[in-house]
Amino acid sequence: MPVPLPVVEFARALGWPPPTEWRHKKSATEELIWYESVVKNGATLFLSTQPRLVAAVRSVRHQIYTGYHDLRCGTTVHEVRIAASRLRPLLHSSIFLDLAARRSFRAAFPQYCGWTNARMIREGRVYLTQD
Repeated sequence: MPVPLPVVEFARALGWPPPTEWRHKKSATEELIWYESVVKNGATLFLSTQPRLVAAVRSVRHQIYTGYHDLRCGTTVHEVRIAASRLRPLLHSSIFLDLAARRSFRAAFPQYCGWTNARMIREGRVYLTQD
């Protein structure tokens, strides 16, 4: 099944490679579907369309996790680009380009730093809808 256009366009607008679809069957009647885009250093953009379009960035190596942000957009390319522009400081792939970019991100958004694997297990997926 092809990746939905809003997912592809959102990733593209934020400098991420084309996303790949992933599926997990929770039960005979319930299946989770999400999309991932990974850059060379292992940072990942996660997108989900269920129950609404949300996105998060996670880098285990750099202990960065932005939590899931509601894109609050329609399905047109224009609407998705507006949402990407709004979330650019948090989700753009350039955050992981070099040490200076990561330091700048950490200074601007300390609440998204220090996400170790232990903390991820303890606190789980975080949804943040107030941007």
